[in-house]
Amino acid sequence: MSNATGVRYYYNNWNIDLSNTLGQNIFNYKVAQTNNASLGVNSPTEFKAGGHEFLQNTINLDIAKNFNHIFTLAFGGEFRYEQYQIKTGEEASWARYDKFGNIVTAITDPSNIIAAGGSQGFIGFSPANALKKDRNNVAGYADLAFKTNKFSGDIAGRYEHYSDFGNSLTGKLALRYEYANGFAIRGAFSTGFRAPSLQQQYFNNSFSDISTSGSGIVSKGIFTNESILAKALSIEKLKEEKSINASTGLTFRPSKNLYITADAYYIKVDDRIVLTSEFVNPIIQSYGVEGARFFTNAIDTETKGIDIVATYKLNIGLGNLTINLSGNYTQTEIVDFHFPEVFGGNRNEYFGPDQTNIIESLSPKTKATLGFVYNLSKWNFLVRNTYFGKVTRDGYPFGKVQHHDPKLVTDLSISYDIFKNFTLTVGGNNIFDIFPDKQIYENSYYHVFKYAPVQMGTTGANWFAKLNMNF
Repeated sequence: MSNATGVRYYYNNWNIDLSNTLGQNIFNYKVAQTNNASLGVNSPTEFKAGGHEFLQNTINLDIAKNFNHIFTLAFGGEFRYEQYQIKTGEEASWARYDKFGNIVTAITDPSNIIAAGGSQGFIGFSPANALKKDRNNVAGYADLAFKTNKFSGDIAGRYEHYSDFGNSLTGKLALRYEYANGFAIRGAFSTGFRAPSLQQQYFNNSFSDISTSGSGIVSKGIFTNESILAKALSIEKLKEEKSINASTGLTFRPSKNLYITADAYYIKVDDRIVLTSEFVNPIIQSYGVEGARFFTNAIDTETKGIDIVATYKLNIGLGNLTINLSGNYTQTEIVDFHFPEVFGGNRNEYFGPDQTNIIESLSPKTKATLGFVYNLSKWNFLVRNTYFGKVTRDGYPFGKVQHHDPKLVTDLSISYDIFKNFTLTVGGNNIFDIFPDKQIYENSYYHVFKYAPVQMGTTGANWFAKLNMNF
């Protein structure tokens, strides 16, 4: 659910924009065709397992004025309110029962426990997981831009105050110089700040289970950084991510119909927030926990890349053809790790190869698109080919390293303007039904997951028809 309401006002060359944007997401879990094994034959086969809810309301005020068609001054402010909650599932979705139908407690005789509790496949959120948290953020910014025949630039600054993370000051500088008609060089530099989301701070889904050794009941799952367990491991509270962003590029227009841009970029993120590997440690075992994960500021990363985009337009027959060719190469590397001393530098235990793989090589480093759009009177024809580069998936700690070959996916659509404001479109995505390489047995969870969701995903061809109405 979302709603945006605002008013724009123009007075003496000043543009004033006041708006309020409200958004809310509700995600409820229903688990079906499963059971709570600890209830045996008395178990239901469907469970309401709880859910999440996130609400955000933002008030913005933006004021801008252009002076002599050269300088533009803009400034404004923002107030944002956020609320996040985890809702409890029905009792049978999370509870473990003894053979008499009583909820298992610390004093339950282990011989009376016949199996693991909770809805299998997805264990519901228990009252211990449930919470409701909120925060607010106040921000102000100022922006000065200028533009001449050959030179343009922009400098801006932004100040923010979070009710839970204090203050931040970020800035941006961008310049563009057109050294010849249709040819320009541009560059930008900015600093960034991102406070941990409420979800990263407070999401938890810890649950009780039978130990993998078969003896005793232990806890597993994701724990918050404010939990007793996190404090025992000296895991610090989450802090903000800070980043540096730099880019430089060229634009070319060698002819009226051909336009080319090329940009290189660099992004450095310090104290990046990630989810750790599931680890076992003598300290957490002393709390009856067998496997634990946390959101932490575990790594620093650097991202380098280049984007090239070319657009060519020409007349063919009675219509117009637009050809778009774009390519991207991006490489992200972890340049530093931050571990609590209790782990003694054991990277595999705290942030293993599986998690490193997610950051560095689980997404294609290369991607290219070649598209053709032909407009003829009321008709529009689109053919788009997308190339996804090689991907590497590390199945650690149970699987193996597997390389997935590059793939080419084709999309097709045909549109017709029935009336002035009505357009009918039929087409398909991935029309040749291309899939990633099949997973090797060790990575497939005993052949349950034939494909990994890398590159173009695992849904194959998708055909559609839609009617658009503009009013």
